[in-house]
Amino acid sequence: MYEAAQQHPTTYSIEKDPVGSVPRSSSVESEEVFAAARSFFAEEAELTGPPHTNRGVRVEGDRGLEEENPEKTDEYTDCVFDWYQASIPALPEQIEAAFIKKFGGEFSEAKPINGYDKGRAHSDLSFSIYWGQHHTHPNVKATSHHSQMIAAWVRECYPRHKVSRADVAFDFCFPASFDYLTSKVAPVAKKAGTTSKFVGDPEENMPDYPDEKRDGRTWYFGSTRSDMMVTVYEKGLELRSKGVEGADINLCRLEVRIRPQKSRKVQAATLDPFEMVGFSKWISKAVGEILEEAPTVLPNYDKLEKPALAALNHMADQYASVIAAYLNGDDRDGNPREWHDLNRLLYKAMCSKETRRQAKGEEPRKMPPRPVRPRDDA
Repeated sequence: MYEAAQQHPTTYSIEKDPVGSVPRSSSVESEEVFAAARSFFAEEAELTGPPHTNRGVRVEGDRGLEEENPEKTDEYTDCVFDWYQASIPALPEQIEAAFIKKFGGEFSEAKPINGYDKGRAHSDLSFSIYWGQHHTHPNVKATSHHSQMIAAWVRECYPRHKVSRADVAFDFCFPASFDYLTSKVAPVAKKAGTTSKFVGDPEENMPDYPDEKRDGRTWYFGSTRSDMMVTVYEKGLELRSKGVEGADINLCRLEVRIRPQKSRKVQAATLDPFEMVGFSKWISKAVGEILEEAPTVLPNYDKLEKPALAALNHMADQYASVIAAYLNGDDRDGNPREWHDLNRLLYKAMCSKETRRQAKGEEPRKMPPRPVRPRDDA
């Protein structure tokens, strides 16, 4: 879904899928789309119930207090991985053999992706392996409803893997679920300055639109090039379009796509789906608007350390010749200097005189009392 969406940074565009009968229209200002969503709620007499998840939800309006924390049922699921992609420090044939030992089946040649040279796909499960070219380690990809199960296997067999992409899915099933979810996510995304895009027929926002004619609507919050983005779409209608019998048209999915960067690739391998949403402050807040529990926001240490590292790199570049001359010389005893000599020198330079005295066990120097000048009597 993400690959097909092109983002528009300042406007929210409304489009119709190619299979539909309604022609594509030009970009529409965001306030018009939000107004359409607000009019939907204004014309609805009442919602038949709040979203159901086993983490509980808050619902504003009638019956919000009565069903503030609905009981967990088998009909509604918690958030799960809907996509799990990671680099694994092992040989492709080792990964393939371990996967067959666990799940059975067999592998066959598959078209490589993302600059890899070779690919192999499993016969029964949505799982594939890619390797080659300039990549150091093979990359594995699990999609759809197999992702949660395969992600657990990857974490158990290869705990030192690095996550390159993970999609976390929250499913809700109640009347007007799409409008309810977007009404919670959109204000938070807008306040955070996140781009958004609506795809579908605007007429489907009207409450009297025939269910049998609905093709499904989608809201994209965030750019496909960003580290994280949110998609809210009518999953039930998507399943119905694929010929799934008995699909509930009220089924709606909120999906968080995560592309960890740098050190977060390793950190993501230790987090469950709900915790991983905490990589984004605004998405965590948006999820908290829907659920009683919001994911804990996780600090990005790469960004926190960037200013200090940039200054240190600049200093090293500026004084490279001085540092090299120091290391190439000898100490007072005539022994060649080593890196630990430079570390000791820098440490001493960073410490104040008072700190060095305390390190030697000396008493802090007490400043003599300041003399008081006698006042001249008038």
